Amino acid sequence: MVESANIRSIQAIESFRSRMIIYLRRAENTVEEISDEVSRVRQWLQHDGLVYWRRQADLRKRKLEDAQQLLAAARLSAWRESTSSERIAVEKAQRDYDEAAEKLAALRSWNRHFEQRAAPLIKEIGKFSTTLSTEMPKATAYLKSVVKNLSEYAETGMHPSETRTAPVEDADLLNPDPEDNS
Repeated sequence: MVESANIRSIQAIESFRSRMIIYLRRAENTVEEISDEVSRVRQWLQHDGLVYWRRQADLRKRKLEDAQQLLAAARLSAWRESTSSERIAVEKAQRDYDEAAEKLAALRSWNRHFEQRAAPLIKEIGKFSTTLSTEMPKATAYLKSVVKNLSEYAETGMHPSETRTAPVEDADLLNPDPEDNS
């Protein structure tokens, strides 16, 4: 004999399914944003950042050379006694150039190591994305069928795959209308 199920809330399953669909959409958007951000970082490391810091290093090197020339000219000049402002300018230009050179070296290092450090994480995101695009839709479809089946069960008191059949007697075959007993 089939036992009845103790169904307390079909609405709770439907609510869970709805929240799962919302999660699925948000997660897909997040994965897409992460992929875009990885591409932007890669682009910046390989192109934009290198171009910017190379230009900065060149520009700051020229400023340093100009400041050094002004300091040398001030030292050679017989009419100038103080060269402290030129020395300060050279020190500042040197610090600026050193900063640009350090940033350029760091950028080159990050560029060399980016792929090997990012690849395992990108692979995990890819697996998660595959789960989101293949398994989660199956799960939401399954929950939809569960809700449908449970609703039908609650209405009929039977499992949807079961059919309600009563034993057929010969008299029923001969007389299809039960009210007509003639």
